[in-house]
Amino acid sequence: MAYVKINEERLISLVQECRLIWDLGDPKYKNNRLKKAAWDEIGGQLNVPGIVAKNKWRGLREVFSRKLAETRQPSGSGYKHIRWKFFHQMNFLKDSLASRPRKDNLEAAVEQESEEYLEEFLEEEDRIDHAGGETSNSGLLPIPKNDKQPSGQTSAGRSRRETDGALLEELVALEKERHAMVSKKSGNYHAMMSLVELMDMLTVEDQIDAREEILRFGHRVLKEKLSSYKHNTYVDLAAYRRQLRKNLDPMSLSDTAFQRNFRLNKTLFNHVLQMIESEITPHHNRGLSAKEKLAATLKFLAQGSYQQGVGNDFTVPMAQSTFSEVLDETLRAMEKELARYISLEMTENEKSDAVNYFYQKSGITGVVMCVDGSHVRILAPHDNPAAYYNRKGYYSLNVLMICDNRKLIRFVDARFSGSNHDSCIFSMSPAYGFFEQKWRNGDRMFKLLGGSAYPAKPWLIKPHRNATPNSPEANFNQRLSKARTVIENTFGVLKGKFRCILGERLLRYAPSKCARIINVCCALHNLCIIYNIPEEIL
Repeated sequence: MAYVKINEERLISLVQECRLIWDLGDPKYKNNRLKKAAWDEIGGQLNVPGIVAKNKWRGLREVFSRKLAETRQPSGSGYKHIRWKFFHQMNFLKDSLASRPRKDNLEAAVEQESEEYLEEFLEEEDRIDHAGGETSNSGLLPIPKNDKQPSGQTSAGRSRRETDGALLEELVALEKERHAMVSKKSGNYHAMMSLVELMDMLTVEDQIDAREEILRFGHRVLKEKLSSYKHNTYVDLAAYRRQLRKNLDPMSLSDTAFQRNFRLNKTLFNHVLQMIESEITPHHNRGLSAKEKLAATLKFLAQGSYQQGVGNDFTVPMAQSTFSEVLDETLRAMEKELARYISLEMTENEKSDAVNYFYQKSGITGVVMCVDGSHVRILAPHDNPAAYYNRKGYYSLNVLMICDNRKLIRFVDARFSGSNHDSCIFSMSPAYGFFEQKWRNGDRMFKLLGGSAYPAKPWLIKPHRNATPNSPEANFNQRLSKARTVIENTFGVLKGKFRCILGERLLRYAPSKCARIINVCCALHNLCIIYNIPEEIL
């Protein structure tokens, strides 16, 4: 068997001249391509392959590191003399090794060495591919094409290969015993580094084969362990969540706790569930029930938490990916079925109560509703984000809303981006045409109170601009402002009740989904008023 001999003193001198190999502060230290080229050049000067020179250097560096550690150990005579012949020549590594991982940082050491071995393996794989090699079935390791014996190979060549193989098996057996002894003394890191000396005893061809076998074994073991870990973790966690859902029923909460968690009382919850149950029924017996889906969605709307936080809640435990699908499915069903509770049409009794309320507040006859806009914070969308950046300095939807004297939301339009002006949004909304048609039909008792930003219309009452203090115009503005506080209170109650749209929170969804969330919150807000759910409990 042929052994590769290297002039170690010459190798140390060449490495010292090439700082990118050993100096952690060199800007090119992490460039593996340049380091490989440097090792190839050093190997050429020593008449050996670059990988052989690199492995020899690793062994020398490890010996120097151990000898250097011995000098730091206390002794009776103070300084401990080291007799290793290359110790003084390799003193240039002293500062560099001080920042390298040691035994007390085993994980960092293994990670660094693993990265270097992996980079070498990938480079070797590329080399074999260019040389006409094939890839094994695992897709990880290259296998040369010429596995079969060439026709011109002699029996002496076969004998040499068989002898080398037997010797390799003997060396591996001896190394196993050595590995067990070293592991007990110095830990896994130094046991693995001891393989360097064994590799130096092999030919270049056998070194490549040995590295392939080690990497193949390591990849297989790690892959099996990782797969087993993921499988056991997720299966057990999913089973744990199913068990929790089976044992915990949101309806078992007290009335007060139920309303604080879901914003609806149990009667209203069952009413909403009955309306949307056919839309969100599970497709198999292990699926989430419609009650669990509705409870999880209401919990998200009420608390404004992240999806994972809602899924980890004890009342509705589920995985984040599951809740993401549940939220989208339930929101679509609720928007479809609850849209009937938001309407501009009023009964005669509702109209009469609204007219009396606003007349007492403002002294203006025929007013039944108020209009205003409010910004809801969202995550900057991928498409045209500048359009959603508002004058207040954040990304939002500018939500147009109309309410009556009871704080019932009569109209909501959440389609428009934050940079749009209130008057522009109102002019393009269906509400504009609704009030315009009422006025044309002769209904003079169906007026709207708005801010100064809205257009001047006979059916839209707005404050006077630049009114002189104590003038009739200023007094009119003061009375109008007092009547319009109802729309501001409506915004406050809505966002306090469903905190996912609160200014302190952020909706991390596409604008279309954010608009759907706002619509559903407005419909649920109206249902809470219709069912007389007190606000102080929330």
